[in-house]
Amino acid sequence: MRPSVRATHPPRRTLLSLITLQTLNPITTLYRGYF
Repeated sequence: MRPSVRATHPPRRTLLSLITLQTLNPITTLYRGYF
């Protein structure tokens, strides 16, 4: 994660998007591995 983002304390929207991206990244990589 970027230190600047942590320092700025992003709103819930960006934080939620960050969490979703963190969870979706491994899933997409798994799909790429299978397909």
